[in-house]
Amino acid sequence: MLELVVCLGMANTKPFVSLACVCEKALQEADKVLSLIRVVDTYYVPPTPPGLPPDIKPAVDVTVVVTLKSGDVVGSYEIGLALRPPIGAPAPEPKKWPIVFKGAEQGANAIVKFPVSTDVLGLYWFDVLWKGEVLTSIPFKLVAAPTPSVH
Repeated sequence: MLELVVCLGMANTKPFVSLACVCEKALQEADKVLSLIRVVDTYYVPPTPPGLPPDIKPAVDVTVVVTLKSGDVVGSYEIGLALRPPIGAPAPEPKKWPIVFKGAEQGANAIVKFPVSTDVLGLYWFDVLWKGEVLTSIPFKLVAAPTPSVH
């Protein structure tokens, strides 16, 4: 038997996460509809080209897409995106942007391009920040590209 439980008077105090992912490209049309191209959780990093000057660091351009819905949250806020690299790697400063919630099913999309240095391979996380706390986290990996076999 299925039981339906209704909670009255319990307003949400933070927005709902409708979508949070890493992709190759995101398109947002004039009507705010999103199209995501190549949702990715593992990037294969080719070897650093020989003779590359030491001041040039190879990087992967990562696109992070976050869609939040208001629910009971109304007003202007700031959302953050912090990169949490594998242990031992330095973490860059979080990126922040303003967001306006109008209530109910309305919300906002954030498309953030984030270059990630390929110096350190391993599991990375993007933390979506709401009032200084983690709202959700998005994992992705940087791994060495397999070397082609010679026949």
